[in-house]
Amino acid sequence: NLNILICANILNARKILEEKYIRLLSQEEQAYARRHLGLVETLVIGVAIAPSEAMLREDELVVFTDSYPTLIADARGFRGEAPKLENVRYVEDIHAEEVRKMYTYNMAHAFLAYLGGAKGHTKVYEAITDPQILVQLRAALEEASQGLSAEFGFDGQEMRAYCEQVIGKFSNPVLEDTLVRVGKGVGRKIARDERLVGPALICRKHGIYPYYLAKAVAYAMRFNNPEDTSLAQIALKMQQGNRTDSVMEICGLDSQRDFAYLVARHYLRHNGTLTDEDARKVSVLKAAFSQGFHNEKKFRGCAQAALLALFAVNGDIDKPLFQAASGLSGGMAITGDGSCGGYTAGILYTSKFSGRRYDEMLAHGDKQEQYNSYDMAQSLNDRFNACYGSVICADIHRKIFGGKAYCLRTKEVRNQFEEAGAHQDKCTAVVANSCVWAMEALWEKGLQLPQA
Repeated sequence: NLNILICANILNARKILEEKYIRLLSQEEQAYARRHLGLVETLVIGVAIAPSEAMLREDELVVFTDSYPTLIADARGFRGEAPKLENVRYVEDIHAEEVRKMYTYNMAHAFLAYLGGAKGHTKVYEAITDPQILVQLRAALEEASQGLSAEFGFDGQEMRAYCEQVIGKFSNPVLEDTLVRVGKGVGRKIARDERLVGPALICRKHGIYPYYLAKAVAYAMRFNNPEDTSLAQIALKMQQGNRTDSVMEICGLDSQRDFAYLVARHYLRHNGTLTDEDARKVSVLKAAFSQGFHNEKKFRGCAQAALLALFAVNGDIDKPLFQAASGLSGGMAITGDGSCGGYTAGILYTSKFSGRRYDEMLAHGDKQEQYNSYDMAQSLNDRFNACYGSVICADIHRKIFGGKAYCLRTKEVRNQFEEAGAHQDKCTAVVANSCVWAMEALWEKGLQLPQA
């Protein structure tokens, strides 16, 4: 038996290598290789950077790296018994470990490059010791950790310790790695399953709002590196047409328009430097997203699922309003030809805070409150149109279901709707975002918000 340990900083390295060599072999050789050639995926977590000229003069083969002590290897990749090696840790699910490493270590590296570049830093160490960047990196790692725990079952406490190792590694001042080096190849690094978009989509799949991960993608698109040819192509695409559509194309997305829209919004907020975030507001948005997502997943009925989430986030319950929203779901009367239930619920809820009142209307018209409600409704309308191109249920369906819309009046169609993933990550995400946008509409009118 011959076992080859693959030390490559990519996902699915074994499959990629096997596809490269297997076609060069005869049928007989392929059969022999499959019996006796072990391709063992490993995780390379150690950081190596370019040695100095003085080091190279002393030894032209010098390697300058940190002292990460362990190589993680796929126990199932070996042919024959795996060797007993002191600094190798064997795991049964190498894919989960690879994804965790890519979506934490590699994600953090890219995050520091793109946000650090916006602050004018040049080294990784400078970026991670900047308090404004570090607090946002921790928030991004928390998003990724929650998504990874939901996807692979990693223990939450273990993930927190793991992320502290990530921060500790990049805080080493001896490794004077440059942001240009770790940030180069933006087009590849913001692709669908790569280090920034990949963890964001896992978060979204499990009802976690990937706010800071989306911000990193947007900042990557504005990274300053004249030698990176992909950046010019990205800039051109972002200047043309609908920015949400552009992000969809750049990142290789399909139905995840809400994430593309969130990236596009961060992109427009980028003013040439790093913007601060109101942690309290972001935490309220995260709560609204999660509540809306899981309510729609559990209870169905998009209008009531959205209201239930907004009640929970704001600490108020309006039972008559909740009951009155029963028929609004599925594009009104589950026909699909009316407004999205999440959209109508958002308008109903925001108008509770500032809308025309019965007695005051009869007395003097109450026009100011009426127009306040219009402002918030228009805010929701603008967001739905920017994201989905419409507020109509059937139109939104076509955007998130690959061109198909569903009229849910029959059991047969409702079954098709479920099989298409309606309550996995499609309508669940629409409801989640309607809750986020309703909260933002309230903020824009200066209305009081709860503690997250």
